[in-house]
Amino acid sequence: MSHLFVEVVQTHVTTNLPGHTESDDSTGIISDRHLDRLLAMVDQARDAGYEIIQPEVGARTNRTRRQTPLTLVINPGPELDVMKEEIFGPILPVIVYDDLDMVIQSINAGERPLGLYVYSLDEVLISKVLESTISGGVCVNMSLLHGAIPQLPFGGNGNSGMGRHHSIEAFREFSNPRGVLVRGGSDNIDAINPPYRTLEGMVSAIYSQIDGA
Repeated sequence: MSHLFVEVVQTHVTTNLPGHTESDDSTGIISDRHLDRLLAMVDQARDAGYEIIQPEVGARTNRTRRQTPLTLVINPGPELDVMKEEIFGPILPVIVYDDLDMVIQSINAGERPLGLYVYSLDEVLISKVLESTISGGVCVNMSLLHGAIPQLPFGGNGNSGMGRHHSIEAFREFSNPRGVLVRGGSDNIDAINPPYRTLEGMVSAIYSQIDGA
């Protein structure tokens, strides 16, 4: 199965990132357990018959340094772990679509994501996606960097997390403001205390105070 996006990725990796997986520029997975978890995701998709593409020619997993190559999983089904769990590794599910509304419907049918990344030069399309979905944060024509900008509130929504940090939002998140109400010398508090006045009498009293102010 050939797709333009996959072809672009393969060309980019071949041209600009030969030998990347085992280079010093490639970050190792945090632990053996998490590396095994990632490899199991790919094996599960492969065993289920889904197309697996590794754009870097000759790349292999280096267990000593816990490095593993970028892996594309083409049109994975919702039953796969790669579609149900947070990945935290170089595995990218690629789902082909023709109808943007179906994409939006699919996003809204699941849990609200921590991040939503929109790649397009069409401002109408971008606005439609942002207005029709809910997520913790958004990047347009990039990914992840919204979490590194101190001026932007960062956090999740629903199952992706609650609350915000960075900037003034962090101060508000970790503060506990206390509301204090002090009764003044002249008010209409009697309107909510028995014996109750008629509505007409209460309104008349309020307007009398306003006119006399």
